[in-house]
Amino acid sequence: MSDYNHNITRVSCIPVFLLLFTAGTVLGGLLGLILAVMNYETVGLSGGAFIGLAVGLTSGIIGLAIILTFNILAPYTGGIPVTIQPIESQHSIEDISSGQKTS
Repeated sequence: MSDYNHNITRVSCIPVFLLLFTAGTVLGGLLGLILAVMNYETVGLSGGAFIGLAVGLTSGIIGLAIILTFNILAPYTGGIPVTIQPIESQHSIEDISSGQKTS
């Protein structure tokens, strides 16, 4: 078992809301447009766009509620332990700064 060197105890709410709102609006918009094309008399294009907006807002608000719950409970439970390690490159910094090429 590896040692963890960081704990995630707080996540920013706005990026999560925007990500889920955007994904929900796009996927819900596609669903709404498909329904609008299939039932144009009932739903219409405006109704399909409204379905996309409703799905986007719903998914964003649900994600916001989950993140707020996590932010409240994570300090008490210890958060999510993660290991962060630097990426080892093939070239060292000295080789790059001196202009030497390595094989």
